[in-house]
Amino acid sequence: MPAEHGGVVVPKPEPRKRAKARSARQERSIVTVVRAHCVARDGDCRIGSATTYLGACDGESEWCHLGDMRRFRTRGMEPGARHTTQGTCCLCTKHHRMLDANEIRVEFVTPHGADGTLRFVRAGGSFLSVPRTT
Repeated sequence: MPAEHGGVVVPKPEPRKRAKARSARQERSIVTVVRAHCVARDGDCRIGSATTYLGACDGESEWCHLGDMRRFRTRGMEPGARHTTQGTCCLCTKHHRMLDANEIRVEFVTPHGADGTLRFVRAGGSFLSVPRTT
């Protein structure tokens, strides 16, 4: 039964558990589509065997947020703005950890972000990576 405040009936708010579950379901549907597109575009690792400069791939394929779309910078954003193909790519565990440890840096060469050409930079050099599909 709703509480009364000064003669006005105020309904109870939606339980937090239910609100978070609804939000998670909505985000999951967007994440599934975007991640599938990135896997089709990048394969297991965007760096792949294109260079010995960063070492051979090692570990599972992981979905990685890049640049201003890094997850700690996008908390609280709408899922459609937070998870995009332009701001994410697939990397193996080794290269993802290198990115998180700031051992390598990613630069967007085109205005298309990760949907276009990426430049991976490490002390002493860099190389370009183009998507498998456009």
